Amino acid sequence: MTGIRIAELVMCSVALVAFGWGMTCFFGRSSRPRPLTRAVAALGGLFAAWHLWAIWKSDPNVWQATIAMVLYTLALALFLWAIRTSCRRSLMAIFDNGSPRHLEVDGPFRYLRHPIYVAYMTFWWAGAMASRSWIAAASALVMSWLYVRAARSEEAAFRRSSLVEEHTKYCQRTPFMLPGTKP
Repeated sequence: MTGIRIAELVMCSVALVAFGWGMTCFFGRSSRPRPLTRAVAALGGLFAAWHLWAIWKSDPNVWQATIAMVLYTLALALFLWAIRTSCRRSLMAIFDNGSPRHLEVDGPFRYLRHPIYVAYMTFWWAGAMASRSWIAAASALVMSWLYVRAARSEEAAFRRSSLVEEHTKYCQRTPFMLPGTKP
């Protein structure tokens, strides 16, 4: 096994451990996990296993591996920055049907309204690059679609909450998911 492949597997695994910790220990729930929440977790586990296997079996390519490592690093850094910023008040789990209790606007939330979902999407695309697998690319598309859908659902929850005015102002100044784009 080459050093490149080991590095890709380590970075993928470290990110998976961090994201798994977030899913089980950090994010709050207002009730039992909804079916869509469980589906995202199940798909994430299945796709993660595929990514690891596909990376293990792939023929290393220095340029693709370098891009994948940069993406894994960015995903992990953005995720940890967002968690550190919001650690005083945990965020709600994906597709939770509870009403938002606070609006986080500091740290990476100053630049993106959904930095954690952006971190997750970046992770999946890193895996597609590292594995050079069309199935991993398809999983990145599926998971990205789910994260955008979750982000839109959360924004709808803010519009129905007592934080609607604060959230509206936040949306006017902060891009949805792509830095540098108009809000």
